[in-house]
Amino acid sequence: MAVSSGIAPDSVEGMALAEEYREALSAMFEVTHAKQVLLGRMYLADERFTSRYESLRTGLSEWLSAATNANALAHGTDPAKASWE
Repeated sequence: MAVSSGIAPDSVEGMALAEEYREALSAMFEVTHAKQVLLGRMYLADERFTSRYESLRTGLSEWLSAATNANALAHGTDPAKASWE
């Protein structure tokens, strides 16, 4: 996994993993980079999501949120201005 392998969330590989995850989510509903940023915030703010991701790998929820933010920024979306549109 990315976390245990030491892949930085803002590295090319980290952002590619975030993009792959965004595309997988888009199979269920349209997930823009802004929407993915908001989902990433939820992984940290909602204990149900945090505990699920942390059960897979300690630090995963924080890593995924950081990778999502870096990927969004690389695609022209300011994470600070993300909205569900």
